[in-house]
Amino acid sequence: MENLLKTGGPLRAKYEIEKTWRSSPFILILEEVARHLARFAVDKRKSSAGWQEYLTWYEEFPYSFSQRFVELALWLSDLAGVDGCLLLDLKFSLFGFGVEIQVPNFEDEMVYRALDIEAQHCVLESIESAGTRHRAAYRLCHEHAQCLAFVVSQDGAVKFVLNHQDKVTYWNHLDFSRGFLGLYR
Repeated sequence: MENLLKTGGPLRAKYEIEKTWRSSPFILILEEVARHLARFAVDKRKSSAGWQEYLTWYEEFPYSFSQRFVELALWLSDLAGVDGCLLLDLKFSLFGFGVEIQVPNFEDEMVYRALDIEAQHCVLESIESAGTRHRAAYRLCHEHAQCLAFVVSQDGAVKFVLNHQDKVTYWNHLDFSRGFLGLYR
């Protein structure tokens, strides 16, 4: 992540979070949930506890746990309201907000729209009809294959973009849900 933000890198953060202040509030919440889950398992004389136990014992958790996830989501959505990107790693550690993507165009500028979850079936599309934030996400994922982008349009639509098998591919959540339901009915 730091390589993407360094001088000359593809990302410029208007508001970059200092390294000493970066932490994952999501991980902190999960660790606390895990501690409570372990304590519940001991109290219930269970040798282990996982997702099923969490779902079963969820009502026994203090209300504050679910509220913390909601507060984290609201905090991130407030930061995302600043013009530019919200830059997070896989642990939801915040690296910056108001981030501008600066990557060059790529040859032909074509992307693939996935029609199913594994992108077995795709449609090739030009990025010319896409908006600025979509084109920036496509170019970022083309140039830096390790990146995953979530693009939220002004109309509220969400696309998931990544370099999948050396092809910039996106999943449109609306198309995906219709296709997913259609495949498994």
